[in-house]
Amino acid sequence: FTPIMVLITQREESSPLLSTSRKSTRSMAGALGVLAIFAMAAVVVFSTSHTRVALSGDGVVPADQLSFTKGEKVHFAAPKKMGDVAARMQMSAYFDKMGQTMDEAHKNAEKQSTMEARSELNSYFDTLNKQYVQLAQAEKAERKMAHPGKLDHAMGKDAEVMAKDEEVVMSKVSEGATDEVKVEEPKHAKKEEKKEKKEEEPKQAKEAAAAPVAPKKKSSLAITGDKVKVGFYMESMCPGCKYFTTHVLSTLLVDNDFNKMVDFQLYPYGNGQLTGTQIDCQHGAPECEGNQILACLQHHHPITDSDAGFVPTFVCMEGKDGLPKDEFKDCADANGLDTAAQETILACAAGDEGQKLALEAAVATESLNPPHEYAPWVTLNGKPLRDDAYELQEQVCGAYKGSAPAAVCSTSELKSIQQSLHNIGFSICPKDAGVV
Repeated sequence: FTPIMVLITQREESSPLLSTSRKSTRSMAGALGVLAIFAMAAVVVFSTSHTRVALSGDGVVPADQLSFTKGEKVHFAAPKKMGDVAARMQMSAYFDKMGQTMDEAHKNAEKQSTMEARSELNSYFDTLNKQYVQLAQAEKAERKMAHPGKLDHAMGKDAEVMAKDEEVVMSKVSEGATDEVKVEEPKHAKKEEKKEKKEEEPKQAKEAAAAPVAPKKKSSLAITGDKVKVGFYMESMCPGCKYFTTHVLSTLLVDNDFNKMVDFQLYPYGNGQLTGTQIDCQHGAPECEGNQILACLQHHHPITDSDAGFVPTFVCMEGKDGLPKDEFKDCADANGLDTAAQETILACAAGDEGQKLALEAAVATESLNPPHEYAPWVTLNGKPLRDDAYELQEQVCGAYKGSAPAAVCSTSELKSIQQSLHNIGFSICPKDAGVV
């Protein structure tokens, strides 16, 4: 800038026409111009250096240095500075409502899913139950065809109703309708027929009381000998065996007239498993011990024509649900079996004699033909009675060829027994259940 100032000064001095005041004014203007030029140069230098700083690095202006970024910060900071409570409350309410909507949606979905799951489960069990009922009815019909027995003891129906029910089931089975077997309730006889029967019953009762007669139902198992052989294949801890003993045998085997007609034999083995001479009982070691006690009890106190022998103690044990050894002690005391007799039985059961007797019962059971299907299994002269075992008295009377006592085999006696059987059930221990 110095050369410019010198040039201006020289030009003013070399002009004689300009007055002194005019020269001074022009000198001031020149100085001001120089100052303006200097100021502009300073601005240019400052901006250039600042730009170099901003563009340093990768050559991109940092985001926080951009004008719109700074404006955005100011914009969002404004509500906080102003304390915009209303805006914050509105935003909070919005998100609260959104959360409630989502919760309700989840609950509805869960509820719907639960209802569908329950519906599917109920439908499944309904179908399963229908299949079970159909199979049970079909099996019942099949068993009746194979060996017509009274499976309706627990239903409380009279003989006429059971016979008609059986005919309905048989007709449906023969038509191939075993998938949906439904037993229809037969209609009762007309009132006139009932009156005629009532008038005839007193006459029949008088005739029956006059002398013993053979029952209407004759068994095909009759033999030429005097006594009918009855085999009872059971196990000491089987609920079905206990049920049969307490509901059927308990009254028959203490009747001397009945015992004169039968040769009753107990085989305490049931659904056990025989391997060589080793016996595994269905209900474990305590049952094996109980089986040997019963075998020894029968061996040392057999039934005779005038004495029930082991039966009272046996029936008492079958009426309890404890361990057979404990039951034997209590029942032996209750039925007058003295200490010496009890010790003999227990020594037999714990020794070689008891094992031998138990093995004989096992071999006899395994040798059955046809094989036993469950316990209790009752045979009459070697043939299985199956469901008719619950009518043992009638079966024995039908097979007995001697002079049957009126107190056992009269029509009225058998009829009363038949009526009492309607009030009892049917219980077994399946053979295929295995050792438990």
